[in-house]
Amino acid sequence: MTDAKSRSRRGVHGAIVQPILILDDAKRDAIVQLQFAHGIPAISGMRRFADRGGFMAYAAEFPDLPQRSAGYVDRILRGARPDELPIELPSPFTLAVNVRTARALGIDVPARLLARAEAVVG
Repeated sequence: MTDAKSRSRRGVHGAIVQPILILDDAKRDAIVQLQFAHGIPAISGMRRFADRGGFMAYAAEFPDLPQRSAGYVDRILRGARPDELPIELPSPFTLAVNVRTARALGIDVPARLLARAEAVVG
């Protein structure tokens, strides 16, 4: 196991994993294992990454994304100009922290961060 001090000496402090890379279970699990093998905490934009052993996930939840998209398509088909449609910001955002992974990587997660997390895994 690699501690924070040796990670710092190498100049690597963490990894951001793009959500597209972890859609496949095998790829996600391989990335989680690389995180442990190299002692580098990884964060992604999909909650299930933290559920499966990743250090953290922080992302907007889009349970109604298909419905929202259909509404935009409908408005455009009815004659609305795309540049006139409002920009919608994603909401809500979900923070998930895997404390078991944090312990294994030698990371002390501040209590304030855990208090703000919607999900504390492990």
